[in-house]
Amino acid sequence: MVKIILLRHAQTDDNSSMKLSGHIDSKVSIYGLDQIKRTTDIF
Repeated sequence: MVKIILLRHAQTDDNSSMKLSGHIDSKVSIYGLDQIKRTTDIF
């Protein structure tokens, strides 16, 4: 059986301030860093 895991990117400063982004790299927010930590703990 194949297992597929889908993950989204972590929250960025632009996400939290509702800015449209995607053309440039945005800094990961403090909450995004926590999301990354929790995800790596799982995997």
